[in-house]
Amino acid sequence: MRRLLTAWLAVLPTLALAQEEPVGTGIAGVLLIYLALSGVGLVAISLFSNLSRQCLQGITRAHRTVVIRGALITLGFALVIALLGLLSERVGNNQAVNLVIALLLLGFVLLVLLGFGAVMWNLGTLVLSVFARPEVAPGWAVLVGTALFIAVVWIPLFGWALGLYWVFQAVGGILSPMFGETMELPTASE
Repeated sequence: MRRLLTAWLAVLPTLALAQEEPVGTGIAGVLLIYLALSGVGLVAISLFSNLSRQCLQGITRAHRTVVIRGALITLGFALVIALLGLLSERVGNNQAVNLVIALLLLGFVLLVLLGFGAVMWNLGTLVLSVFARPEVAPGWAVLVGTALFIAVVWIPLFGWALGLYWVFQAVGGILSPMFGETMELPTASE
């Protein structure tokens, strides 16, 4: 009886914590996520405008190839990180392996963030074209695309899949020039 009581008392704080509302689920959390993602997208398309344009052109011209390439690169990153994680468990001094894992994760996140602006630019342009606004400034397209991204990713059951699809687009689009797909950039007069 004493063991049962001890086990129950150990579980009670966990149950109480599970009932609290997680951080960031209120309207303020959604607004902060929107502002952060919008900022990332706007910074990506403004600081790396040529790369963002190339990514956008890759997404619009060779859509299927870009998504498949992004999925394969993401799978490759995940596989290498998993193998390094297994190696880290077997090696006694695993600081170097953990550093490589952290650098690989950082590199992947940077790829996603660089491509995020172009993906949201494309998504926003597509959404605004439905409302008879096909020619819109890239900044407005990123803001609209980010709002749609947040709304869609939180849809139960399949929202995560669309988010993953857009991650594949971002990674594949950013790395398109690396695979010899050079695309002409529009001039300032266009």
